[in-house]
Amino acid sequence: MAREQPKVEPPSAWRRLAWFVAIWAGGVLALGAAAWLFTLFMDAIGMGG
Repeated sequence: MAREQPKVEPPSAWRRLAWFVAIWAGGVLALGAAAWLFTLFMDAIGMGG
């Protein structure tokens, strides 16, 4: 006797778009933070402009 699997609806387009935007924004923020830290490091060792 096989159990019937409950039908799972795919996420809506708005939810998928929201996830895409959130992941993109997180990547942009992470890249910005890395650039800022790199700039601080360069200033600390005297390579700043």
